[in-house]
This record gives sequence, structure tokens and C-alpha cells, in this order.
Amino acid sequence: MKKQIFFILALPFIFQFCFCQNASRQENLMQLENGINLHNLAENEADLNAKKDYIIEGKRILKPLSREIPLAKAYYGSLITIESSYFYRQGRLIKSLECLNTGTALIDEAVKSDSENTDIRFLRIGNSYDLSRSSPKNRMKQMQEDIDFLENRHSTLSPLEESWLELYKGLFYIESNNTNAARSAFWQCINAAPGSLPAEKAQIKLKEIF
Repeated sequence: MKKQIFFILALPFIFQFCFCQNASRQENLMQLENGINLHNLAENEADLNAKKDYIIEGKRILKPLSREIPLAKAYYGSLITIESSYFYRQGRLIKSLECLNTGTALIDEAVKSDSENTDIRFLRIGNSYDLSRSSPKNRMKQMQEDIDFLENRHSTLSPLEESWLELYKGLFYIESNNTNAARSAFWQCINAAPGSLPAEKAQIKLKEIF
């Protein structure tokens, strides 16, 4: 299941990390948005040549921002894990594993440096789920950690964020062979934000497990 990146809802939060003039802050925000868009394009692109172009440009934009902005570091790390899948499809297995280790380490560093940032937590949840299903890395521990974090801040989440959280809880429970808990989470996902993208995905999953 491809991640649907929706974490730029709180992008103005990054301003506190940009110790520069207002014009430069705005430029950093625009660059971060561009980097996130390239990340998403790379993730969903099937053509390997186009995917590589998105990865190269996304890394060029996100790498310098990642030195000051944890959210940029998280996306930079996630982009490198996408690059890992690119190398895997090329048969370059050692390079793929190197990118996998580098990318996940950067995401974990971003969480550690800004542990209260829900956008980073949501990004790591999706990344952890995908990697646990499609790579040698088992990231279910990190997925559980971020689910627990967001659960503890449930009252602060928007309906859409709550819906995404319940979707990922359901996916986590499926991987943990807890079908009843998964079914309950998917229904809560739908009820939290009816008609939303996570609700649509939850409905598909409900049909699969019934």
C-alpha cells in the first residue's frame, strides 16, 4: 500500500527552526514543500527513469534543509528509502541495503530531535509499514511507538488525522494477526472522517478481512 502523504498541514511549524530573515524563512518553506512534492512523485512513479529524476531533485532540495529542519530530515530519509527500492529493482542489492539503512536512520534521528512533531510521526508510521512489508527491515516496533505517541495525543488530532491514525492501527493489527482489533480500527477510521481517503482505504481493507 502506497503511503498518502498529508503531513504538510502543519508546515508553518517549521518556521521556528529557520534562524534567518522572513524572506529566507518563506523560501525555506517553499523549498520544503517542493521537496515533499518530489518525494511523493518519486514514491508513486512506476517508470524507473522518471523515479530516479524525482529522487535526485528531491534529495538536492531536502538535503540542505535537513540540517536545520527535522521534518525535512524525515522526508530526506524517506526519500532515500524510496531510492533503496529503485536500486533493488535494478538488481543493485548492496546499494539498496545501504540506502535502506541510511534512510531509516535519518528518519529516526528526525523523530529523536523533534519527538513532539506529529507530522514526522505520521511519516514514520507509513514508512515503517511499507518497509516492513516490502524490505528486509522490520519496522513494526517503530510503527507501534508512533501509534502509541499519537494515541496519547488523540484529543489534539483533527478528524482527518484521527482517521489516518485508525487506518494505520488497523494495518498494524493485521500484521499482528489481530483481525478483530483491525476491524474495529477500520470502522473507527471511517467514522472519524467519512468519505476521506483513509476511510476509502479502510473500506477496502474491511472487505478483504470479512
